[in-house]
Amino acid sequence: MQDVVTRYYDFRKVALDLLGNLYKEQRPDLVPELLQVTNDFLSARGAGGDYKPITLAEVRSYYRTDAWIWRLYLAFRRFDHWLHQLLRKEYPYILPGKTKR
Repeated sequence: MQDVVTRYYDFRKVALDLLGNLYKEQRPDLVPELLQVTNDFLSARGAGGDYKPITLAEVRSYYRTDAWIWRLYLAFRRFDHWLHQLLRKEYPYILPGKTKR
């Protein structure tokens, strides 16, 4: 869980997350070009730093892992919703619909 929260404090991981989300948004065609722009930016910003280029394989792997985490999280929320129904209690949250992946 700590990795899920702390990834948003690392610019490289934020860029990786944004690139991975292009797969979720059904726009994988944009990934190669934006990957190049991102790596150019990281190399210019990382002069003297330890920014390593992001690879296409890394973006795909990140997306698969991120999608798995969210599927698991939503499965637990649906189970919680089912338990609320079973116990005849109000479920205080709105569940999202299916995400096309």
